[in-house]
Amino acid sequence: MSACIKNQRKKNIKVYLSVDGWTEYWYFDWLQNQINEREESLFTIKFEIEIGISPESFVKKTGVLGKELFVHVFDFESQEKVHVDRVRGIIDSLKKAKSLKSVQYEMAYSNFTFELWMLLHKKQFNRSLTHRDQYLSPINKAYNQKFKSLKEYKEKANFQRILDRISLSDVIDAVKRGEKITQNNYREYQLQTYKKYVFFRENPSLSVHEFVEKILKKCGLI
Repeated sequence: MSACIKNQRKKNIKVYLSVDGWTEYWYFDWLQNQINEREESLFTIKFEIEIGISPESFVKKTGVLGKELFVHVFDFESQEKVHVDRVRGIIDSLKKAKSLKSVQYEMAYSNFTFELWMLLHKKQFNRSLTHRDQYLSPINKAYNQKFKSLKEYKEKANFQRILDRISLSDVIDAVKRGEKITQNNYREYQLQTYKKYVFFRENPSLSVHEFVEKILKKCGLI
């Protein structure tokens, strides 16, 4: 029996993702395919992904009712006031979205940037940086590339080369490395709370790994 026929018989889990940009879109589209290609996965996954939409607007657009899972994937960017205010605005929107239709809306952030999550697929990364562009050098080293800028790295063909160099096993390793960062942050820093959503202001910090781990566990892959 083919994997395709088997997958047709599996229950499908739909997750709604609102994301910052195309790299996040391409990554989660790739992850969806990786999960669905595994015969041992207990479920198939369907990520409904929208780019650059607020949580509140996304819930209104989908018309979904009930306890479906929504996740907002975003970058913390920096501790400058404009970025701190942006994060608070995102959380305000998350709260409004949850109250609209009683959906479950979680946040999955990276501080400073989604490149932290991509790095963790290849190596542990515990260095605190002062600017987002400083992720370029470790990304190049980790993936044996020579991108001249993060903008170049984020071009579709170039990012696809990055995705071609990782596997579901690397994703599981990234989850473990993300958890190590979180454990260290609990020891070193003060956890911030805003409207019952929690995060660390310091970098590196993230919660993307927690969402990915939840999906992989649901599918019986870890």
